[in-house]
Amino acid sequence: MAIKETTKAALEKKIRAAMAELERDGIRITNSIVREKVKTGSFRDISPIVKAIRAEKEVKAKAESQVPDMPEEIAELATAIWEGAYRCADEVAAAERQAHAKEIKELKIELADKENEVTIVESEMDEAMSRADNAEAKIVEQDLAIQGLKILVASLEGRLQGRADGSATQESNADDRQKAVVADLPGQQDMFDSSGEAPSAIASTA
Repeated sequence: MAIKETTKAALEKKIRAAMAELERDGIRITNSIVREKVKTGSFRDISPIVKAIRAEKEVKAKAESQVPDMPEEIAELATAIWEGAYRCADEVAAAERQAHAKEIKELKIELADKENEVTIVESEMDEAMSRADNAEAKIVEQDLAIQGLKILVASLEGRLQGRADGSATQESNADDRQKAVVADLPGQQDMFDSSGEAPSAIASTA
């Protein structure tokens, strides 16, 4: 349907107003809704205008959201600031790294000293345990030797006691035999003293 009462420019103005109102109301813009709003024009007339307005809005929105290139002077200044900040941070980090490296080195030395002390203590403990074992072995050996000596002494005492008992028995038997021999001699009964012992002369003669 050809435009009769309004020109194309007037129709575009109405379409822009309708689209703005629809955007404010949050209504999705379509050719049908726009045509209903403007109440004039055909789809053939409205569609190209709606499309052109949409493209225009997209270009404008893109231009507004796009960040322009940084001016050369500002870029150089920002680069200098960044380099200075980086060098400062790197110097601080380097100092911290050196401090950490020194601390780690000192800790390693301390650890080595502690390990050496532990080794010495362990060696001393091993020597003390060895001496204790040797002393214990000697005590056991001495106990065994003492037991052996006790057994030997008891054996010797038993032998000596046996010999003493045997000698006493032999002497008693000899005295009895001597008395019997003397008693058999005629007229010799009075030769014994009151204790029953023979005089020493007769004993010697016999």
